[in-house]
Amino acid sequence: MKKRLLKAGALILCIMMCLCSTMSVFAEWVQLFPTDSKKGIVEVQIDTSKGEVPTGMRTIAFRIIKVSVDDVNEGTGKDPFYQPADPVYTWAPGVARWVERVYPAYIDTKHYDAVTEAYSELESDSEALISFIDALAAAIKKGDQGIAFKKNTDGTFEESTDPLVVSADIGAASGAATIKGLSKGSYIVLIENGNKIYKPAVANLTPVWRDAQPDGTAAGWYVDSPVQLRIKDAEVGIVKTVSDKEDGTFGSAVTSGLGDNVYFNILADVPVYLANAVSKTFVIRDELSTGLSFDKSKEPTIYGVLGDNETKLTKDKDYTFTTSSGSDGLSGKFTVTFGDYDKVSKYEKIRIKYNTLVDEKAVTGSAGNPNTAYMDYANNPYSENSAKTIQSKAIVYTYGFNLTKTNKTGGLLAGAVFTLERQVGENWEKIHFSQDSTGVYHRVTTGGSERVETGDEGNLGKMKLRGLDTGLYRLKEIQAPEGGYVVLKNYVTFAIKDEKLANGQTGIDGIPEDEKGENLASADGANGYIGLTVENSKGFDLPLTGGIGTVLFTTGGIALVVGAIVLLMLANRKKSRRS
Repeated sequence: MKKRLLKAGALILCIMMCLCSTMSVFAEWVQLFPTDSKKGIVEVQIDTSKGEVPTGMRTIAFRIIKVSVDDVNEGTGKDPFYQPADPVYTWAPGVARWVERVYPAYIDTKHYDAVTEAYSELESDSEALISFIDALAAAIKKGDQGIAFKKNTDGTFEESTDPLVVSADIGAASGAATIKGLSKGSYIVLIENGNKIYKPAVANLTPVWRDAQPDGTAAGWYVDSPVQLRIKDAEVGIVKTVSDKEDGTFGSAVTSGLGDNVYFNILADVPVYLANAVSKTFVIRDELSTGLSFDKSKEPTIYGVLGDNETKLTKDKDYTFTTSSGSDGLSGKFTVTFGDYDKVSKYEKIRIKYNTLVDEKAVTGSAGNPNTAYMDYANNPYSENSAKTIQSKAIVYTYGFNLTKTNKTGGLLAGAVFTLERQVGENWEKIHFSQDSTGVYHRVTTGGSERVETGDEGNLGKMKLRGLDTGLYRLKEIQAPEGGYVVLKNYVTFAIKDEKLANGQTGIDGIPEDEKGENLASADGANGYIGLTVENSKGFDLPLTGGIGTVLFTTGGIALVVGAIVLLMLANRKKSRRS
């Protein structure tokens, strides 16, 4: 009987050390210690290389299997010598009654709640084994019938010697934790409060026979401690990208003009929950800035992604869709809820595609027009009301320019009228504008006017236009200021570029570059505007020689002078005669 149970115990260890999310590495030997001693250590390490930020994370160990030990020298006067006793493995008081109720084949209640061969014969990583550990972890956290681990009023577990619960914080920098003071046995180890989803792991502080070693270590029963667990995780992430074309290149930012459509793509990992997870929350939310309008009549297209294959999902069958809408029928938010997790659990990712319109409320400059996608999921799936939110943002930038109209001496000139064109392919397309109450022109795609004019009084000689995309532009003056100024003959050509970040790297940041390719340092530059000064000249008379007009004016002047002299002489003669 004893040999049979020891064999079963060895099989249990083999199975549990290979369990789904755990890799155990034994560091050293500790001589088998009695039941009331707590020398066991479990070192936990999570993977921080893929963006996990372990601030506020912790690990918690629940003992589920105990080890029976006897001192074979007890009462002999000799030094204690401990060895496993029949039955070697018994279910811990914290879980024994639950195992009896839910998995009765795994417990021998007539023999001290011993672990049976039915459990030891489960294959490593088998569906049955994973299902059992999953169900037991869920039962512990929910406090199911037959679970004797005690909860505190704040929802944490009472840490005690038997049943044994011990926790440790995970280092924010190292991603590591050390759980100390553990009795012999097997433990379910859970990770809580992470960004990722961690499956339950198993750590084993169980006896193994070791032969005598060359270094003088005596033969005997030992416990491998510390046990090192490198916990595997299920990646959870969301990435939102944007493009100015439906089939274009998508990235974290894009440039656009008012009235244009921009296209968004959300790609989110499907959270990996085991069957008995208490919480299986999976929601994707989207929130637009005020400068981006979503037409609720054009709902997003949603796909389930598995490898290279994408399957279009059906609204109200695979997910529910809700949106908040304004009086104009446009919406700034929508929510996609996967209420029945099993319908999407077969997919690796969810893709959401939709487009929005850049409207007149769009912000110009480096603040941009962000569009943020959120993913809500249960990062502690064995806890009720578990909720974690991660997000990803894509930004739409628009630009403008400030025009100053001057004469040759820098004096400001009102009343100059222009049209503006943007190069599209090989053609030049005229842009239409509407003017707001502050005198600023913003681009429109319907209606509006081609004519834009420099202001007077408080806005003398100035003109501000916004809502433009990057590109090459040209101004055409169609009316010169009053006061003898002439219309400019040639186009004024300029470019709006945003190809370099403020730190010099390549990218888009809403700050246009100057003629040298450097970010504009002025406040207007940070606000997305470039400056442009256009001079006007007055008309003037060209010099002439031999022109008939000069001769006529001279002859007429002489005739007038001669006439005046004749009249004066006649008047004097008449006066002499009277006297």
